[in-house]
Amino acid sequence: MRFFLVVLSSTLFGLLGSGCSSPGGDLALYSESNSVFLTGDWTTAVYATTNNDPNTADVYLTDLPRERVLSEGDLLAGASGSVIHIHLFLVPKAGMTPIEASACNMTVRQVVLAGSGAAGLYGGGGFLQPDSRPGKEHFSGSIFDATLKLLRSSGGFPDLLDGCTMRGDFDAVRDEQAARALAARIEAIVASMQIVDDPGVAPPDKAATAEAAPSEAP
Repeated sequence: MRFFLVVLSSTLFGLLGSGCSSPGGDLALYSESNSVFLTGDWTTAVYATTNNDPNTADVYLTDLPRERVLSEGDLLAGASGSVIHIHLFLVPKAGMTPIEASACNMTVRQVVLAGSGAAGLYGGGGFLQPDSRPGKEHFSGSIFDATLKLLRSSGGFPDLLDGCTMRGDFDAVRDEQAARALAARIEAIVASMQIVDDPGVAPPDKAATAEAAPSEAP
């Protein structure tokens, strides 16, 4: 898949425009405040079930070279791309669970590698409409405007999306081994990141200091 590039930005980001489907789907992140979006050629798309539970599934998609991202010894130096983890915790049932875009039955994380050592983790949740129950050779579905934000980052990662939504379709093949390897890869990358401060919430120590400090006279 081609990336539509923003001038002077990371090669991972593009101007909003027409997209195209790839073997693993056409999932993309769309900024809520500008015309930037992030997509990829999801050449690896796998999933695993949790104790054969027909209501849950963990889906992993990546546009990184499969031989690199699945190799424990590869530190992904200079790599540019993403790894997506979708956790479905409830298969919607008509009449029993709300089936609408504003409902939530899944969580999603997307690790973004900028190619220069910088990395970011976007996370959130939303609604996933599966085409069938998990457990078969293939598992596919559609995501409707899941909301995400930057949760962690490292290496001066630039948040060009500034709050975003994920939407699109995916089709993953059942591969428990590859799914476990991608899960471990995500955790290893995330462990090297720092939590992004929320400007609207003061850290506990600062909040306590502010509460204890005397107020200034008018």
